Amino acid sequence: MIVKPGYAGIVYEVDRNTIIADIGFGHDPVRGATYYIDRDNGESDDRGGRTAEEVPPEKFIQADVTKGIPLGDKSCDLVIASHIIEHIPDPESFCKEMSRIGKAGYIEAPGIVQEIIQNRSVHLWYVTKFRGVIYLIRKPGWLLIDYQIPQYFPIKVLSYLFRQTCYHWVGVIRVKVIG
Repeated sequence: MIVKPGYAGIVYEVDRNTIIADIGFGHDPVRGATYYIDRDNGESDDRGGRTAEEVPPEKFIQADVTKGIPLGDKSCDLVIASHIIEHIPDPESFCKEMSRIGKAGYIEAPGIVQEIIQNRSVHLWYVTKFRGVIYLIRKPGWLLIDYQIPQYFPIKVLSYLFRQTCYHWVGVIRVKVIG
């Protein structure tokens, strides 16, 4: 089975029996996930006012991902969190909870350059990675506004080259929060 989380073109080839949790699935759920976990499935500013895509009700788990996900320790083979961590007020708790329920996983977020070019007020963090650690740098309060720099040729190239931070983990998420 092929699993395509997020927008970076990453592909996981997994066995059909692989237990997959898609956290914060919103309007773009991972096809074939075992569980779809989100705080709600209604309209949300975090989704640009869109409603979450409909998923099978028996697979939907409503949970605050920083306070606990009602799944057992290491009960998921693959935990996917695409474009959610930049919204989370407490990303350390979020990462601990993902590591608790998952054996391995994938986190995708806008890269720093992309976030600078297309800033969203609902994104609380700049996200990057270095040497196996995912870094979250708190945005200053005055920068929690929406704007977009005009996309002239050099900006478009930068935006494309640095659009996503893609972090793969096994066992535990190594995270460093700054700010």
